[in-house]
Amino acid sequence: MNSIKIIVIATVFMSSNLLFSQTQGDIQHFTSDTHTHDSTNCSTNIIVDHTAIISNSFLGDSIIVKDGGGGVIYEEENTSGSASWMVNIPYPDFWMEGDINISGGALNMLVPSNIYKIISGPDTLYAASHFFSQPIPDACAYNTVEGQVYIDNDNDCSYNTGDSAIFNLNVSPSGNWSNTPFDGYNGGYTNGSGNYTATIQESWLVDYSVSVPSYYQFIFPNSTCTPLSYTFSSLPQTGVDFVLECADVDTYVSGTPGGNVHAALPFQFYASASNIGCDQVSGTLKLVLDTDVTYNAVNSSNPADYTNGDTLFWDYTNLNNIAGGAYWNSIVGGIELMPNPSVNTGDTLCFEIMTGVPGNDIDPTNNSKSICFPVVAAYDPNIKNVTPAGTGQEGFIPANTVELEYTIHFQNTGTADAINIKITDTLENHIIPSSLRIIDASHAMTPEWVSSNVIDFNFNNIYLPDSNANEPESHGFVKFKIDMEQGLAEGTEIKNKVYIYFDNNPAVITDYALNTIEYTSSIEYNEFSDVTLYPNPTTGVCYVQGVEDLQKIEVISISGKVLTQTTNKKIDLSDYPKGIYLIQLYTSDKVLTKKLIKH
Repeated sequence: MNSIKIIVIATVFMSSNLLFSQTQGDIQHFTSDTHTHDSTNCSTNIIVDHTAIISNSFLGDSIIVKDGGGGVIYEEENTSGSASWMVNIPYPDFWMEGDINISGGALNMLVPSNIYKIISGPDTLYAASHFFSQPIPDACAYNTVEGQVYIDNDNDCSYNTGDSAIFNLNVSPSGNWSNTPFDGYNGGYTNGSGNYTATIQESWLVDYSVSVPSYYQFIFPNSTCTPLSYTFSSLPQTGVDFVLECADVDTYVSGTPGGNVHAALPFQFYASASNIGCDQVSGTLKLVLDTDVTYNAVNSSNPADYTNGDTLFWDYTNLNNIAGGAYWNSIVGGIELMPNPSVNTGDTLCFEIMTGVPGNDIDPTNNSKSICFPVVAAYDPNIKNVTPAGTGQEGFIPANTVELEYTIHFQNTGTADAINIKITDTLENHIIPSSLRIIDASHAMTPEWVSSNVIDFNFNNIYLPDSNANEPESHGFVKFKIDMEQGLAEGTEIKNKVYIYFDNNPAVITDYALNTIEYTSSIEYNEFSDVTLYPNPTTGVCYVQGVEDLQKIEVISISGKVLTQTTNKKIDLSDYPKGIYLIQLYTSDKVLTKKLIKH
């Protein structure tokens, strides 16, 4: 009876020409499929059923089926005692494949299964799969668009000797169809000559656009030779070129700490040299340390090649912005520094960063930079900082400030490597998204505009170690500049925060980086460090500290009008609107003026 059953099943599989089998020891795994083609969305639905035959089986024998995560999908016991025991696994796999993969009118593919292990006794069959090979007579049609992507170094709008082909750039189409397809196109990656071929669904096509990835606008300005996007309504198309521009050489330096700096705790500092031009350049990156820090080469992620006193040196060669098809090509020195015991919260640490100026550098002014930052009490490894920071908690800056510089710091404080990290930054009011210029990053990074004011910074395959395994290398950052709107009213807030995603974990949301357009005043004031107003900012009441012979206090508006006065050290602004006030303190021999902020 058992042998007859096996022959009948095998005949059914073979007669349908849909049989696919794998064998491991006593386990033989059969799959059969049924498929339905949908010419509207241009795809094929595939259902794969599974059957296992265990040879040399026995009464009480068992079979266990597991998925890729080790979970048991199905298990059964041989209750008949059949030596050739057949098990129909009630776990069909569903698969959809687009017509874009059809060749010669047939779909030929290996369908991976959700079944990862079939276990019977000492035998285990791994990665059960199914080879699907069927003619699809009513498949949708596809065609191609072709072109070349290159840097036009001689500005003649044609590719010739001396121009630079862009390698490994994915030219991505986007289409409009009268019926929405399952898979409408495949992008084309450029080869060593900058040539690409993209495949687009021709059936149901209305029109389509072809463009280079949006992040290339951060590197190359738009050439007058070609647009950055084409729109067509027919296929095939050839000669769809993208001609880009690139400076010969533009080296610049940058530097940033790996988060807030705390007294008596080591911190990471990153100094970098980059070249956003296309011609290669070699040189040396130099970093002059503040005298109040100590350099630890052992715990540094990329220690200096050599040192001389308080100066660290890194040599670099053949640096440019298109080497090897890389988007971000920089030399980044990552070092651990320890503040000296004399450093306290509120102190400032300053560094000098520089590199040589090549003869054809288009902007020599950005080849050296001074950077200073405060030592703070609180420490947050995932933050967004802004420069200029401005004064006070409100970050008051002049209304004529032209640009802001933002640095987003992140650290993997988990328990395993972070494989992919994404930072989503929604650029809020009063800054101009189109002016964004990326100036530094700690690791290879791909930016992408999600919408007109939302940008993702993608650190794919970063494998950032966790802080427990490797604290010095668990940090990263990205830095950019962006222009402010001009003519903003006094008191206007410019605030910005980001969402940091470590793999599939919930987002880490930073605090706001805040600036406020400062108020102008018709009177002058002086700040005295020995006199304080507490709390400041206040929501209503604050107190004067540090004045012994106080005789009178005047509360003055920012326009210079005296609003109220008192003779005690308590100031009550509960009935006054939010804003900035000047507090004038009269003693027997002098007048002191302090600024007070009401929230």
